[in-house]
Amino acid sequence: MPDLARRVGLGLASRGSVDDCVEWAERARASGIESVWFHDSYFERDAVTYASAVASRVEEIGVGLGALNPFTRHPVLIAMTISALDEMAPGRIRLGLGSALPLRLGQMGIPYAPDDAATRTRSTIDTLRTLWKGERMPPGKPGLPPLQPMFPPVHRVPIYVAGYRSPMMVVAGQEGDGYIARPAESIPGLRKLLRVMDRSAREAGRDPDTIDVAGYLLTLVDETRRDALNRAKREAFVIYMMSILSDVTLKRAGFEPALRDRIAAAWRAEDYTTAGRLIPDDLLDAFILCGTRREVAEQAQRYHEAGMDLPLLQPVVQDDAQTHAVLEAALLYGTVEVGSATERVALAAQKKTLAQSARDRIGAWYEIARPFSFTASTVPVAAGGAVAAFTGLFDWTLFLVALVGGVCLHIGTNVTNEIYDVRKGVDTIVSPRASHAIVKGRIGEREAQVFSILAFAIAFALGVYLVSVRGWPIVALGLAGLIGGYTYTAPPFQYKFGSFGIPLVFLLMGPLMVVGSYYAITGEFDWRAVAVSLPVGFLVAAILHGNEWRDISEDARAGARTFSVRMGRSAAHWLYVALVVGAYLALSAGVAVGLLPTWTLLAMLSLPLRGARHRRGPRALSLLALAVAAAYAAFGLTFRGPRERFWDRMTATGIVLGTFALGTDREVRRELRVRPSDVALGLVSAAGLYAIFRVGDRIARDVMPRAGGEIGDIYALRSLRPKEELAARLAFAIGPAEELFWRGFVQRRAGLIATTALYGGAHLVTENLTLVGAATVAGAYWGLLRAFRLPLGALIASHVAWDVWIFLIAPTQSGGSTPRAPREL
Repeated sequence: MPDLARRVGLGLASRGSVDDCVEWAERARASGIESVWFHDSYFERDAVTYASAVASRVEEIGVGLGALNPFTRHPVLIAMTISALDEMAPGRIRLGLGSALPLRLGQMGIPYAPDDAATRTRSTIDTLRTLWKGERMPPGKPGLPPLQPMFPPVHRVPIYVAGYRSPMMVVAGQEGDGYIARPAESIPGLRKLLRVMDRSAREAGRDPDTIDVAGYLLTLVDETRRDALNRAKREAFVIYMMSILSDVTLKRAGFEPALRDRIAAAWRAEDYTTAGRLIPDDLLDAFILCGTRREVAEQAQRYHEAGMDLPLLQPVVQDDAQTHAVLEAALLYGTVEVGSATERVALAAQKKTLAQSARDRIGAWYEIARPFSFTASTVPVAAGGAVAAFTGLFDWTLFLVALVGGVCLHIGTNVTNEIYDVRKGVDTIVSPRASHAIVKGRIGEREAQVFSILAFAIAFALGVYLVSVRGWPIVALGLAGLIGGYTYTAPPFQYKFGSFGIPLVFLLMGPLMVVGSYYAITGEFDWRAVAVSLPVGFLVAAILHGNEWRDISEDARAGARTFSVRMGRSAAHWLYVALVVGAYLALSAGVAVGLLPTWTLLAMLSLPLRGARHRRGPRALSLLALAVAAAYAAFGLTFRGPRERFWDRMTATGIVLGTFALGTDREVRRELRVRPSDVALGLVSAAGLYAIFRVGDRIARDVMPRAGGEIGDIYALRSLRPKEELAARLAFAIGPAEELFWRGFVQRRAGLIATTALYGGAHLVTENLTLVGAATVAGAYWGLLRAFRLPLGALIASHVAWDVWIFLIAPTQSGGSTPRAPREL
């Protein structure tokens, strides 16, 4: 660890990844930074936890807690905490004590007065020092035993008093080992506070020079000070800090509270863009360190000259790039490579190189285009191309033209969406997933409009070429794409903000793009392209609906009336499930009716639900989707494989699905027991279902011309294995597994109706409509029993008894129908 000529520290908020903070602390240690300090800020994460991680994993560097609040942490608890930390990092712990912001205490209903804060802090310091000596203290309530510390005395831990009012400065001067200035303290304000502290120290007979003065300096580094100032005005944390500056603090720095009031009014109205525009450069310069690394170091030097012994540079944006830049600025300060004599370069004189400007501009274009979303346009075109290749009509040139045109339409839509989301107030500075390119000033609205027009123009030009090759039908397809893309958020339709956004996205990104790209490549229409387009449309609609579901709060605040806003989170959740399940059902239906080859069922092994949210958590919904995908894929391979190995595949499917349910669901494992009462209930319910099927068999034969043959197909499978073996497979693998999976695992997450539809839909691959109907009826029957809280053990007994009885002992088939061999892969 190198020694720097001047002490300097790193300040961090208790937010984000603990591992990241540990890594930054290690980087600071390697650079020679003296200490790393963590805020105990409400309402973020616990600062002690972050400090503990650094103390235990990073050697040599000092670890500061600044400041813990005696209003919310009892002095005894603070003493215990610091004792444990000191054992982890002997001699490296620093403790800050302060009362936090009155606003935060008020939000928690904690009374506060400046004099009370000083009194509480003083008594806390006395308590800590007494307990750390191992001495007893009188109880807080008469008649109780005294306080006896049961932890070993710690090494000397310096106590820093945090505050910005005179009473706290008196405590710092009389009692503190140090003083720590809060974030966003001006140099004039610091000088005034230190004068109060010095006077109090002398009155108490102390040397003011023995009191260590530290302070958080909020820092934002960029390539120029102009860029840093612009970015600071668009950071929600900076806006918040400017909106809570006290009257005293502002007046010390030469500003009127009325300026703060205007900023605060916009902040409270959540109009962060206006709030940022109200912040003048000189207000930021007074309270925030903004500029290049060298300019930041020079500003830290000015605080040092005002009396700050230990500047704690704290990144406004706590990410890796900014933290690394702040550490570099701290290193410049610590190596005395800067001095206050250097005059700031005027903002007007700060110019970027041509390469820097070009890089920034391209970065802004890249951000607003949102390339991560391009799968929503490339996949439909690729699907149309795949169908063209399957039919032997593929053309590389036309495919690439369609692909580039589709991406350009998507870019134009994304950029237009960004423009109107900002205008409507949906995207703000604090929107968690907006691109922020416009709201943070990285690209102007006019430039964004030019960009979108350019993208649409390229798509239009490519469309003209396709019209010359494939004729006028392309005109209708192209106009639908252009109008649909532009009016997604732009007038006159702005259908994104209404309830018809999801179905229109389904049509535009599914059938229109897939069938349109197929026609552009081949010049023909094919129902196979339609079959492929349906699952694609469902999945793209699910992506858009996932965004809409996620953004309910922002959309509602901006006055949008999307389906999710109108119907609520619960309905939005079930629509999301329906869209995803619909993709699997559409794919199965395409195979079932013969439009798609059987091997396309392998697509069900994909899982497009990562990152989706669910009212029981994202992992739960992803797990459900994985289970359904695996079940559909397994059923497809089971029923479409070679006939002679059917029972082996069916047994393997049962084992896989049953094991999946048991391995992932604690409730299923807990219910896995079959008691005598369950057997009795199972036999009775199986008899009821058998009676339903006896009646259903006769009705099906009368109503459905193919029912007799399809029933014969099912019973023909009995001939593939001995009856005893089939009974064992049904009783010990297939029957129990289906109940564990469908009624135990799936129904608890998806509900009765969805599970019944999924269970019936899993049999569509057989192309045996009688079997699909039978599975749906049986699934509804057992699902209803489950909904009425019939134990899972009873359902297993019912399923096994019914399987063995109807398939092996007393089949409903009465003869006279010629079975047909099931289709194979």
